[in-house]
Amino acid sequence: MDEFGGAKLGDARRQQRLVAMAAQAARRPAGMVTGVFPIGAQREAVYRLLSNEASSREALGASAYQAAARRCAEYADAIVPMDGSSLNLRDPSRRRGLGPVGSRQMGAQGVLVMSALALNPQGTPLGLLDQHYWTRSPLPPKRVARQRGSKHDKRPRETRESFIWVEAMRRVTKVMAVAAPETRPWFQLDRGADCMSVLMEAADAQMHVTVRAVYRERCLRWPNGRDGNLASSMRRQPVIGTYPVDVPPRLGQLERTATMAVRVARMPLLLRIGKKRRRVLEVTTILAIEQNPPRGETPLCWMLFTTHKVVTIADAMTVVDAYSRRWRIEDFHKTWKSGACNIESTKLESKDSILRWATIMASVAARIEHIKHAARTTPDAPATSVFSRDEIDAAILLYKAGVTKIRVPYSRGDTPTVGQVTGWIASLGGHRGNPKKRPPGAKVIHRGLEFVAGAAFALAALRREKM
Repeated sequence: MDEFGGAKLGDARRQQRLVAMAAQAARRPAGMVTGVFPIGAQREAVYRLLSNEASSREALGASAYQAAARRCAEYADAIVPMDGSSLNLRDPSRRRGLGPVGSRQMGAQGVLVMSALALNPQGTPLGLLDQHYWTRSPLPPKRVARQRGSKHDKRPRETRESFIWVEAMRRVTKVMAVAAPETRPWFQLDRGADCMSVLMEAADAQMHVTVRAVYRERCLRWPNGRDGNLASSMRRQPVIGTYPVDVPPRLGQLERTATMAVRVARMPLLLRIGKKRRRVLEVTTILAIEQNPPRGETPLCWMLFTTHKVVTIADAMTVVDAYSRRWRIEDFHKTWKSGACNIESTKLESKDSILRWATIMASVAARIEHIKHAARTTPDAPATSVFSRDEIDAAILLYKAGVTKIRVPYSRGDTPTVGQVTGWIASLGGHRGNPKKRPPGAKVIHRGLEFVAGAAFALAALRREKM
């Protein structure tokens, strides 16, 4: 009800059916409708709703986005990681109305998506604040040759894919202004957002934004009229502090603790906004470079543009810590696309039906990520803040019935903690490690929820029969 009860579908019966669909999908996540709804009558009702033009994807999404914004209202700042992705969907007959994804030469079909996920200051997902889908044209955009053989996009900025970042930021800001006016969204954007449109929008609209810089050789225009280079200018800035980073062992990379030297400065970026028009935009820039890396190792180096005020090393670490939460959007996309929800396996035949189903399953994926991180960040919170009463009672009864050897000192109706219930559900899904040393991930939580779903459904039916 909280997620989809506000959807305006033109008929109260459609709204009730949508809420029931979403509840069942949360109990038994799957990419195919047949995997979520085993009963034929249920499946037929779902197919009718997904094919009904009155059940627009925009209406489904708007309800979910407002619900996520309301959950942000208790915080002064909400961290909002954003990133683009794609749904790779098989379409050999070209009947689903899809477009090319990835390289056009590969022939893959699907839809592209931009997602914005709301996080609390501890990094726990609270839901989706926006999702935008689009398809590409089969033909590449027209480009003209520039110097050194490079290509320049002739299209207006508003029609390029890079402008989708700007439109998504505007929609999130609008939703937050209505549902959580006292909460400020802090956008965390990956390298794909290092473009002129995003930087100018952040400055002109006074948005709270952090962007990972990829074009480090940008031109600068100093107040005296002289030009400069971003990378070389930042390296000449004084070090304001250092901090350690644990580097895990990876292919071609030694495990070590790297000492990062932090430099901060206001850089006057020279932006080309027209054939003869230029704009100088001052942006706070943070550069962190590894000091004294091991012999033969490439030093760690990254750069951030931010509108957050940075004066001290503590301010810089606040920006770094917030940006480190950006990886939550990658986890969400994995859980949604090929993990627990596996939306890319859907067999729905029309693009509109696919997008409606994908919107519902996106909220389910956000819920799974919420469970996963809530058990890590606030394990002592009451389980009712995350799970339904039936899910908690089902988990307790399954353990008391001897499904596992773990002793559960609770009875039906009791309220254990989030960490305890998540651990029980994850162990039902195959998690065998110590939850404190090896916290459960989305896959084992998903499998455990499937195990609990049947018992929770039976408890709900029993309660209705007694009423």
